[in-house]
Amino acid sequence: AAAARKRDLQSSKSFVCTCERCGPDAVEADLCRGFRCPACAKGAVFHPGPMNGQTLSTASCRECKAVVGVEEGKRLLDAEMQLQKKLNLLDDQCEKKAIGKLLKEA
Repeated sequence: AAAARKRDLQSSKSFVCTCERCGPDAVEADLCRGFRCPACAKGAVFHPGPMNGQTLSTASCRECKAVVGVEEGKRLLDAEMQLQKKLNLLDDQCEKKAIGKLLKEA
């Protein structure tokens, strides 16, 4: 998510991003948050404008033009959150393995 990317950049690099995707005037869809269309499974659905308070439920498929809707939007965001948790766990495991390897080499 754009907000998470901004926080990561600010905390890790002391950089405040104000690009057209992350800035307060961001109007484009967040192309880093794409989902396969639940209606046609061929097209892509992108979060329309999370920085402007828009929700995924208003997004539409670029292929079939189907609108996501509230329930499907919640399901997709839940799946995204579960994937993020798994990725965070994997990052933690990789970091611990790297630290363990460094300690063994010391």
